[in-house]
Amino acid sequence: MTRELTETEKTILVLDQAKELISDPARWCKGDMYRANPEQWCMLGAITHVVPMEVEVDEHGLPLLSREAGKALVLRNAAKRALEKALGDCMIQCFNDSPRRKHKQVIKAFDRAIKLLRKKQP
Repeated sequence: MTRELTETEKTILVLDQAKELISDPARWCKGDMYRANPEQWCMLGAITHVVPMEVEVDEHGLPLLSREAGKALVLRNAAKRALEKALGDCMIQCFNDSPRRKHKQVIKAFDRAIKLLRKKQP
């Protein structure tokens, strides 16, 4: 019998997958969440890609958040909060897009966030 992952474990998994997505410097970018050719993501774009969220709209064009989309949003936000905590409460976009930012620093930020979450686990 398989147990369900805790919220912390799910967040670690998202961060690990997002980090893996941009682990090759050629797949990381600044200034955009996503670039199509070649495929590249910023830190937030990688999280968004790993946790897809389908949002439908009603007849007035207003978003309808399904139960699954709500769960995805909660998971995305948990991953973002963990990253920002690892960055000393720096906004992810500011960190990622800094002109001096190096790919190696981005990967280390994901590692720090994952490490902090693992410390929280019982």
